[in-house]
This record gives sequence, C-alpha cells and structure tokens, in this order.
Amino acid sequence: IVNDSISPGFVRRLAERYGEESIKAAFLLGKRREDYALDYLLRRYKGRFYRPRYPTLTIVK
Repeated sequence: IVNDSISPGFVRRLAERYGEESIKAAFLLGKRREDYALDYLLRRYKGRFYRPRYPTLTIVK
C-alpha cells in the first residue's frame, strides 16, 4: 500500500479476491471490526489518488 506505483483500485481488487484481513494485520489493524479500516489505509497512503486533479494550462500570447 505504501508504494507509489500501486493504485487504490488494485488494492481493492486484492482485498475482494483474497480478503482484507492480511492487509489490516500488516498495519496492526487486524483486531478492528470496522468496515472502514481499508478505506482509512487507502486515504492515508493513497490520498493523492483522491484529490482533484486540475489540468495544466499554459497561456500563450
């Protein structure tokens, strides 16, 4: 999750396929029963994917 090249979609697909227990255990959240633990981790480590991206504009006269 902490690698910049891994997208949140990829992490969600892994969690759907193999379960999110191992991901939560790696970050010491294994005993938490809350459903938002994976969302918390994705927002914390993949926050740049959730921010609005504005197009780069160049004004030429």
